Amino acid sequence: MIDLSTLNSQQKKAVTTVTGPVLVIAGAGTGKTHVITTRIAYLINKCAIAPQKILAITFTKKAAEEMANRVKKKIDTKSLRWICTYHGLCYRILKMEINHFGWDQKFTVIDVEEQITIIKNILKNENIALPSSLKPRSIVAKIKHIKKNIDGIADDSYKNLGHLLGNVYDEQFAKTFIKIVTSYNNYLKKNNYLDFDDLINFTYSLLKNYQDVRLKWQENFDYILVDEFQDTDYKQFMIIKYLTNPNHNNIFVVGDQNQTIYTWRGAYAKIFDEFANWQKKYKKISLSINYRSTKKILAAANALISHNDEKFGTVLSPTNKNNFDIECFIGFDTSDEANYIVEKINQLHTNDGLPYDKIMILYRLNRSSRAIENSLIKSQIPYVIYGGFQFYQRTEIKDLIAYLRAIYFNDELSYLRIINVPKRRIGDETIEKISKWSKNNGSTFVEALNKIDRIETINEAIKEKIKNFLQTVISLRKKIESNPPQQAIKIIADEIKYFSYLKQEYREYDERYENVKELQQAINDFFNKKEGNFIDFLNEINLYMSSPKENKTQGVKLMTIHFAKGKESDCVFIFDFNNGIIPHSSNYVASNFIDDDEEEERRIAYVGITRAVNHLYLTCSSCNESPYLNEIGEKNYKIVTSEINAQSQPKTNNFSSQEMYHRTFPKFEIGEIIVHDFFGQGTIIAKKNLDIVVQFKSPYGKQTLKSNHKAIKKLVN
Repeated sequence: MIDLSTLNSQQKKAVTTVTGPVLVIAGAGTGKTHVITTRIAYLINKCAIAPQKILAITFTKKAAEEMANRVKKKIDTKSLRWICTYHGLCYRILKMEINHFGWDQKFTVIDVEEQITIIKNILKNENIALPSSLKPRSIVAKIKHIKKNIDGIADDSYKNLGHLLGNVYDEQFAKTFIKIVTSYNNYLKKNNYLDFDDLINFTYSLLKNYQDVRLKWQENFDYILVDEFQDTDYKQFMIIKYLTNPNHNNIFVVGDQNQTIYTWRGAYAKIFDEFANWQKKYKKISLSINYRSTKKILAAANALISHNDEKFGTVLSPTNKNNFDIECFIGFDTSDEANYIVEKINQLHTNDGLPYDKIMILYRLNRSSRAIENSLIKSQIPYVIYGGFQFYQRTEIKDLIAYLRAIYFNDELSYLRIINVPKRRIGDETIEKISKWSKNNGSTFVEALNKIDRIETINEAIKEKIKNFLQTVISLRKKIESNPPQQAIKIIADEIKYFSYLKQEYREYDERYENVKELQQAINDFFNKKEGNFIDFLNEINLYMSSPKENKTQGVKLMTIHFAKGKESDCVFIFDFNNGIIPHSSNYVASNFIDDDEEEERRIAYVGITRAVNHLYLTCSSCNESPYLNEIGEKNYKIVTSEINAQSQPKTNNFSSQEMYHRTFPKFEIGEIIVHDFFGQGTIIAKKNLDIVVQFKSPYGKQTLKSNHKAIKKLVN
């Protein structure tokens, strides 16, 4: 028998509401997986539903396997055939139905690398020249984007692509692209291949256009359950809709609108509205009892998310009786923030016995890990980065560091790395010839490069390219040494046109660009706080990277907030809780959000906060705090400040962590007159969160300002 005694009243209702459409709003930490798996077991064990008539969908293969295993622990069954991902479901349907499109049922699903190979062959065989800024990998990315946005698989779906390609491409390129994508799709059909987007598109088109197939599959499933409903995209939703038998509508979806943070990846922001419009007589059940976080953490999360207009959200109630304060540290800069985090970790680990692996550091952007890593390594605190690389192991960082090492250390490995970054068409065969010559003549690889005219096995055209490369290194050395060190990365990037190279070679250009900016910040931090040169800087990096790495699996966990979704930790630090980062500046321009972007950015912060079980720390930099602090409310956290004078550079860790106090944010009203140190007197004409819009006299006009900045004062009559 199924034991329902472990369920609260909300969970029990979700499990035992057997028939009809059900929408479960499952807030963070409310036990949704327990509910779904118990419901499946209940349907089989209590209601005698045949296991093969139950379809349960989640987003990852790992989650599907975990769901199946948890059901099997509750009941004795081996017939859970249809617990799967969307792609797994579509694959199995198409294995039986793809003949409707004239394809063989023994089709093969290809991956991204195989797609790139196909595109390269098409470009070569059809003699198609791409713009210099576009590479085969980018073409594959564009095909993916288009397949996600077209309605169906018919050839005419690809004829009007201008709005999908973006305004950087002209009409001629659109024609070229149509030719490429048509050849690509023809190649796939000829060889009986499908890519991952085809799995969704073909199934969607099949169920939409073939009524007999749709009716057949509706009879196949009596109960459908969908996990992580907020992450579902429109076509996935339509597939579920087509598969649901309208005679009984036993569709059960579980999600949390407050955790919709993947719209940039295709999640459909209005999915809950779509469900409500489709199943007008649905039963709504809210899981609001949180089994994870303390009362204070949930108060902060609830206060923040209340600023969103989300009718399918829920207010969380705690069961955790611990009562630790939330601390918000305001430091001089991100380095100061990182030092505070390390000091706090040492306290929690040494004084309170909290294991390192019970501590999680979250950040909005991958590049933010650099300052944290530096401080953790200095303090010999083990850590693990999830969902990404250590900062100094990222490709773009290693490239630019290699240029600096080539300039200052003249070492072989760096020359080998950069000789074709950007591409100079100096091939592996040429490098092998140089290495062989250097070995035979008792010289280093770099010495051999400088004696390239003596190597007879290399032709003159290649020799000229190598000489130009060496001249680039010499030119860079002179420019860097004659300019402030803070300009070094910009000098290298400009000289070798590195950003153009990144844009051509990699899809994640924006993220890589941000990482390069963070490397420049690392150099700024080093030279602002220490006496030294680039040799010292490079050696310091080497010391960081060669630090002991044993016991890494038990280290502090570092990851982005997006990667942390679905996870929890006893102690959570949210680092770089600064305006322009949280919320991210790409969605926050001149204090004005696009409404959907505003709400998603707030949900991202909410997800970060609700990962914490007992301890939550937010860190930000003076005069740049996130506007979300004001929305969380000063009553919900306590401020910790650095004792370092903001006018000087921080030298040591020195935080007033023993005396915490509420910070009072300035209260301004529209129509009030303020005095600005630079702009003079002005009138407040609008405000939002911590920002105020002030009308000053000519020539300054309207300015958007941080209301808590020390340059702003109330007018005293």
